[in-house]
Amino acid sequence: EISIRELAEKARRLVGYEGDIEWDPSKPNGQLRRRVDISRARVEFGFEATTSLDEGLRATLESYREDEDAILAREKVAKEKQIVGPQGS
Repeated sequence: EISIRELAEKARRLVGYEGDIEWDPSKPNGQLRRRVDISRARVEFGFEATTSLDEGLRATLESYREDEDAILAREKVAKEKQIVGPQGS
């Protein structure tokens, strides 16, 4: 189990973000904690987690960074298509 604040701090450190994380105090009733119940997955098909949260976050960031150029290129093309419109109009 991990708090949303703790998760945000892990992600901040992992990406090297040195700024502050701002929290909206007008919305204090959000979900403060999250815990995944994998019991059904374990029963239904034998799932057992083998990757820690820290390892998973690192792998996700690494994968994103490897694909970042391709992602940005696709976003650029999509924006250009929106600006130009259908059939170059």
